[in-house]
Amino acid sequence: MNGDGPGAGGILLLLLFILIAVGYFAWCCVRILNRAGHNPLWALPMCIPGVNLVLIWMFAYARWPRFEARAPIPPEENRYMPPRA
Repeated sequence: MNGDGPGAGGILLLLLFILIAVGYFAWCCVRILNRAGHNPLWALPMCIPGVNLVLIWMFAYARWPRFEARAPIPPEENRYMPPRA
C-alpha cells in the first residue's frame, strides 16, 4: 500500500454507515407520516437530497388527515387555554 486512499475496507465501511443513516432517516419519516395519517411511501422521496426539503415544506403546510378526523375540544374542556371572553 502506498497510502493513496482509504482502500476497499474504508469504502465499504463508509457505504455501510451511509446505508444505516439513510435507513434510520426513512424509518423516522415513516413513523411521523403514520402518526399524521399520511401514506408512509412518502418516506422514499425523502431520501433524495433537495427533494426532501420541498417535501418537508409541503408536509408542514398540508392538512393532516388524522387530526382532521378528531372533533375539536370544547373551550370548557380545554385545560391548556382559558375560554374566550
